[in-house]
Amino acid sequence: MKKYTEYLTEQYIPLSRDEITKLGAQKETWRLACASLEQAIDEINYLRSLLDVAYEFIGRKPVKPSPIRYNDVLAEAYRIHREDKGVKQ
Repeated sequence: MKKYTEYLTEQYIPLSRDEITKLGAQKETWRLACASLEQAIDEINYLRSLLDVAYEFIGRKPVKPSPIRYNDVLAEAYRIHREDKGVKQ
């Protein structure tokens, strides 16, 4: 059998009005954090898909015209290069 003190610690304690108000204020912060996290995950998945395509062409001779999938990789790499170049100047 459980001790009465263990029984009391397992009981649900309802939130007070102040705690509910505080959680409501934090709710908006969490919503914004979740939205930015979803954007980051989408960006990671997009870059991983481009990396997958890039790995297919490593070590191969370039072909003319370039496959459309490879053009997407080159365009993204050039965009990132321009952003980095702008930051360094």
